Amino acid sequence: MSEKQFMEVYVSIKDAIIERETDLNNACVDEIFRNIAGESILEAGCGKAFLSDKLENAGYKVTAIDIYIRDELKKLYPRIIFNNGNVECLPYGDKKFDTVICTHTLEHVQNLTQAISELRRVCKKRLIIVVPKQRPYKYTFDLHLNFFPYEHSFLQIMRNTNKKECKSLGDIFYVEECGGIE
Repeated sequence: MSEKQFMEVYVSIKDAIIERETDLNNACVDEIFRNIAGESILEAGCGKAFLSDKLENAGYKVTAIDIYIRDELKKLYPRIIFNNGNVECLPYGDKKFDTVICTHTLEHVQNLTQAISELRRVCKKRLIIVVPKQRPYKYTFDLHLNFFPYEHSFLQIMRNTNKKECKSLGDIFYVEECGGIE
């Protein structure tokens, strides 16, 4: 699928998507806050901006991107900078954000290697990723293309020696140093 076709799928199902505030569990949210480095944050794959809102309320400068941003999100959270875009081709300069957070997104991307490369490219200090710990299924309710049933299956795709931490918190929680940590 082209990027435009891929985005159109998400736009076409926006009203049928399972309605929940977030896919994140409390343990992952707490661990995200414990691992933030710096003040500027990119949430790549922000969904309904649950985490972006929490981060902004905690005093961080938050930019949020997703393949499809609903207009009501921009009105609901006016202090968050929202952009439409694909995590496989982020429209930001190198090392633009102190911390880059990507939760429940990589399971949806078409080119996993490219998405990870882009997350690392725009990250100045710390990269935080959360993915569902899930076995492969032919059909899913959440349009998942990539599956990570074990921590080691996720680490295989990360292939990086800067890993700080990878653990199971219900989901797989991963932190990587990107340099420049104070």
